[in-house]
Amino acid sequence: MFASTAADDCERLQVLGLPTRPVAAILLGMTTVIEAFVYPEAWPTHIQWAAMLLILLCRGGGALSLDALRLRRVWAKPGIAEIHHEGQAS
Repeated sequence: MFASTAADDCERLQVLGLPTRPVAAILLGMTTVIEAFVYPEAWPTHIQWAAMLLILLCRGGGALSLDALRLRRVWAKPGIAEIHHEGQAS
């Protein structure tokens, strides 16, 4: 019951573009467990899922995700950009 609820919730979060990398890691773990213990003969499907999740895990949700929007708002606050640039200059 927990696994199906977690999978449904994670998929909803992925579509919304919310914590993309942690959700991708959770789904990748679930895919690995399903491949190893439940449907070992379905490896072609699981490889496709794993490839898509690894892309999300490495690159994030993209420019149109809510994660990116939230990050842009944080960086747009006064003082944060200056602190970041000062740290790079030294």
